[in-house]
Amino acid sequence: MLEELGNLTPNSSFTIAAAGKRFAPGLFIGPLATRWLSGLVSLKNFFSFFFAGAIPLLLDKIPSVNYNKIIMNKRLSKKSGNEPRVTLKTVAEEVGVSQCTVNKALTGKPRVSEVMRKRIIETAARLGYRRNCLARSLSRPPIKVGMICPDAWPAHYRLLLNGVRERLFELSDYRLNAEFAEVSDMHDGIDFLQAVRTMIGNNVDGLILALGDYPPERRRLLWEILRTAHMPFVLLGMDESGHEVSPHLAVVEQDSWVCGCWGAELLELMTPGDSTRAILVGSEKIHDHSLKIAAFKQELAARGAGIPLVLETHDLPEQAEAGMEKLLMKYPDLSGIYVATENIQGVGTALERAGQAGNLKVVGTGISEYVLDKIDAGIFNASIYQQEPLQGRKAVDILFQYLETGCRPPLKTLVSPLLAMRSNMAQFRTK
Repeated sequence: MLEELGNLTPNSSFTIAAAGKRFAPGLFIGPLATRWLSGLVSLKNFFSFFFAGAIPLLLDKIPSVNYNKIIMNKRLSKKSGNEPRVTLKTVAEEVGVSQCTVNKALTGKPRVSEVMRKRIIETAARLGYRRNCLARSLSRPPIKVGMICPDAWPAHYRLLLNGVRERLFELSDYRLNAEFAEVSDMHDGIDFLQAVRTMIGNNVDGLILALGDYPPERRRLLWEILRTAHMPFVLLGMDESGHEVSPHLAVVEQDSWVCGCWGAELLELMTPGDSTRAILVGSEKIHDHSLKIAAFKQELAARGAGIPLVLETHDLPEQAEAGMEKLLMKYPDLSGIYVATENIQGVGTALERAGQAGNLKVVGTGISEYVLDKIDAGIFNASIYQQEPLQGRKAVDILFQYLETGCRPPLKTLVSPLLAMRSNMAQFRTK
């Protein structure tokens, strides 16, 4: 082998077995092999040759590095958003207080004056301070959230529940756990009360409640139970501000006033000005239903249309069907209806049975497969989607932020509706 190496010349080449490529040792091995291995040079001469000849040969094969360019790129990266992270210490130094005071101010804790709290919050916002919630979650016990809702009307309540579940899953890395209960009997409210007591006994940290048609006369007892347990809770899909004082943390619901206005505006545009129009609701006693009625009437009056009919269906399909049949018989000039709840299937059945399907203008509620199919067939003209999953997600965010920081949220959050028609139906079929 040594003899073979000794016979190599600067222009010789051989195949590297591992790589299968031709290799020219004359680039830097030739001088070493011919002088060093042949013993023709002394150790002193070898080192002289190595530093004077071999290293320059090797350096010629190494790509050059533009260190000025690297330094400039680092400077540019700092200017493009990689500034040092703003911390509690940064805010404290800017305001001139301790980090403990800043933490109290930003988490809603006591023993900080409102003037100082406002100053700290404004300074933190100006500096771009963001709390590291993920790191904070590792230093505290897990948070447990409970949700209770009716198991009726999956086209509405199941969508609310789905939104809550989706958001809780996304926040699971923050050590946020959940417990769910669906109540089948809401008639007397006893089962709902028992579900609340059970979750309080299971040491949940906060609740999300969708009351549905929970009896108004029993709500005072529900509020007292929650107040005694010091249980923060978010009302989902219903505002109780018009009833006796509720100790709720916040309310998240659809913008019912906009829904009612949209229903009136659409029907006024699609029907003759002197014709009769109607609105179908579950019950005038339900807060969001009464809001839709008021908005519907006001918008029609503003457009010079007549006073609409109001029909209560109590969210029962058979009552919706029977009520619709009576309207068609009693008011032959009925030109359009706004079904303000998810209880719309009975209306479609009555229209088809009376031979009025496609003749009467219909604005519905929701994006169930039944509703979308009827819009596609031209039997319904439009439907108002109340974005229930988004309502559920917002309820989770509000409760989580309160439990995490102690800062009270706005008392009410309204979710704007969307309008589903034949032209944009594809985007709703995937929801």
